[in-house]
Amino acid sequence: MFKEFDVSFRNEVLNSSTSKGTQRKWVVDDFLIKADMLGYESIAEVVVADFLSYVDNIDFVDYSLCNISIGDSTSLTGCYSKYFLKSEEEYVSFQRLLKLFYGSEKKLNLALKGYQGKDKCREVISIVQELTGLDVSCYVSNMLKIDALTLNEDRHFNNMGVIKGINYWRLCPIFDNGLSLLSDTNDYPFGTPVRFLRNRVKAKPFSTDFIKQAKYIDNSLLVIDFESFRNDLSSKYVEFKNKEFMRATSVLLSRCSKLEGIIWEQKK
Repeated sequence: MFKEFDVSFRNEVLNSSTSKGTQRKWVVDDFLIKADMLGYESIAEVVVADFLSYVDNIDFVDYSLCNISIGDSTSLTGCYSKYFLKSEEEYVSFQRLLKLFYGSEKKLNLALKGYQGKDKCREVISIVQELTGLDVSCYVSNMLKIDALTLNEDRHFNNMGVIKGINYWRLCPIFDNGLSLLSDTNDYPFGTPVRFLRNRVKAKPFSTDFIKQAKYIDNSLLVIDFESFRNDLSSKYVEFKNKEFMRATSVLLSRCSKLEGIIWEQKK
């Protein structure tokens, strides 16, 4: 049975936007709850999180499906996760760090226009390291490779970040994969062959080409226990949006098949 959440405007997070618009989110106890707004974002979050549990050396936020009740009349589907911050920690996005470094949003946008592709990637990593002392190269590299496998079209600088404690900085787990696996059914409607839809998806934030972007930092391959993941899929069950679940898993399996030896390798 899926978890049920009763929410209201009092625990709604109002400033939670993505590059495609505003996704409704709420905080209840220690959980962050996100509603489906464009299609099957919750299914994508859960499928990607499950997939990442089979990838070596990846820290990620786990998600579960849920039903969301707003008052007496509105019911939504969505997903939830536990907060990944410890006491007295805060999440600091790359966007915030870049804005701090350049002095303003306007100066940031102007400065980054002078960099393209690999150079832009290196500049961002260098700035983050200068401000935090953290080498985020591996973190970014892994994220871009995962985005290539999952067709995540929403990897902007607000969902790439680090964590600030009282006297330290640490790396952030990978999160916010809801706009993966063709989950936006407005842009990627059912009825259009998936092979055509896949070609429409554009990467972010350094290039529109997923594979090219994934190799900007290094040519290492993700190590994935893919056979176990594929075998375990047969036991997975969802209580809503089963058609969407089937499409999401199909997209991921075909994408992994295409990119074996390019982005990832089978765990020995």
